Amino acid sequence: MLRIFLFLLALVFAAVTGLVARRIYTDQAGGAGFVSFYVGAQTVTVDRAMIRDNALRDGGAVNRLDLVLNWPDFKPAGANIGETGRELVFVAIEDATLKTRNQDDVDPADRPSQLYARFLEQDTATTGEGLVLRRFKTNSPYAGEELFVATPDERAFAARCPVAATGSAMPEDRCLWQIRANGLDVHIRFTRRVLANWLQLTEQVQALVQQLAVRRAR
Repeated sequence: MLRIFLFLLALVFAAVTGLVARRIYTDQAGGAGFVSFYVGAQTVTVDRAMIRDNALRDGGAVNRLDLVLNWPDFKPAGANIGETGRELVFVAIEDATLKTRNQDDVDPADRPSQLYARFLEQDTATTGEGLVLRRFKTNSPYAGEELFVATPDERAFAARCPVAATGSAMPEDRCLWQIRANGLDVHIRFTRRVLANWLQLTEQVQALVQQLAVRRAR
């Protein structure tokens, strides 16, 4: 009986050890495959390795889904978010349904003309990347930020950036560009260095949103 007990105990120990090792590997690797989330009334399926919070790798219901990707290849970066020397782009996804029902809601593409315009200084400057730089008034709600817009159609790209980059890796200190597509509000945060390649950024974000739409339709 003692031998049987010890044998069973060894089996249990091996199984537990294997589960722990697998969980550690999964936590470090960020998981594999795809997982579905209920973001408000929307269903979104994403690559597990994109998810910023590994605690959410099994999916579920959330008010907001935070993803993180490497720049410039836009590959999933959830597993190496803590590594230094990487250029990261943070993408947050929310359900736009409730916002669109509010009569005061302004589509992100219309905010430069319908929301930001009254808070901007008259002076403008052109960047080497084909963007127009507009500065917010010091007494405005956006004081301490600058607005970079694409021309001639400001709807294509409009990013608010801190006037003085802090060098911090926190998304709160980064530029913010917002779009609405397929019933989703998508918030994209990135460093000012990425502005030099804003056309590439728009293409990759649009491709990502389209991928989400395709997977939702399945």
